[in-house]
Amino acid sequence: MAYVTTLIGAAITIIVPLILSLASSRQFKIQLKTYHEQPGIQFSYKTIVSLQAKDINGRPIELFYSNIQQLNELRPPDSFKAASVRALEVDNDRDGLNERIELIFEFPIENELVFNVQAVAFLSYKLNNRVKIHTDGLAYIHHSSGLPGSEYVSRGDVVLFQNKPMIIDDKVSEFYPVQEIMDEIQTSTESDIVNILKRHFSIASSNDMMVDYTERFSSWKRCTSCEGNVTSSSPKTFTLSVTLDVPVLQQIVYVPTLHQILLEIWVSYLALLTIAIFLMRRILFFIFSNQLFPSHVTVDKIS
Repeated sequence: MAYVTTLIGAAITIIVPLILSLASSRQFKIQLKTYHEQPGIQFSYKTIVSLQAKDINGRPIELFYSNIQQLNELRPPDSFKAASVRALEVDNDRDGLNERIELIFEFPIENELVFNVQAVAFLSYKLNNRVKIHTDGLAYIHHSSGLPGSEYVSRGDVVLFQNKPMIIDDKVSEFYPVQEIMDEIQTSTESDIVNILKRHFSIASSNDMMVDYTERFSSWKRCTSCEGNVTSSSPKTFTLSVTLDVPVLQQIVYVPTLHQILLEIWVSYLALLTIAIFLMRRILFFIFSNQLFPSHVTVDKIS
């Protein structure tokens, strides 16, 4: 009986922690995991800006700027407005990942008053830690005012929105490129920003993920010298300043792999096994020290 009790105790010590660890992790496959990573975001040097303005006669006009040749060919020549563009990628800690991207557009204004601004900046977005993806995104900036302005300042975060968890894979997953949107717009002969955004959201929704710009701060500088009409004191330039902040802790939701599932079960099992060994040793010590079952200790000696 003492020998059988020892065998039963050993079996309980091994099996019970295994059952408990499996029971605690049986729903692990349908649960999601999260981790944080600073994404690699770069400016693709492709922009579109549309200014809704009024001319000297008070008629509404559009001033359009783009450095994408396919779009410029679809626009009326008289709507194009040349602009001075400055772009700065800031990497403060020099780790190869940008903390922010600063964009400044300056439009020479002669006989126009600007009441509305729309802009799109194309970005490259990369994740290289557990989840490896490479995709493109859009930063959409817009503002409308009843008063003419000379400057608009916008600052916000470039964030990743997910409708489903990512799959961990050693291979890099490449989602749609910017050129896919450009090809679609070029064949449809529609080059306004609304159609570009519709195409972007359509492709993003099919992939269940999207890189987007969330504005946190904005400021519209009113043209104080203008009272709704173009005058000699009207602003000579309209400035659009955009600062894109890159989140250092972008939360990524993913599906754990089989390796991670087994590793978590193993860690849980070892923790429970340590407790089970301690308790079983105390129980067996009590049984044998009080001779609940007849037993004796045999010490082998060298003759």
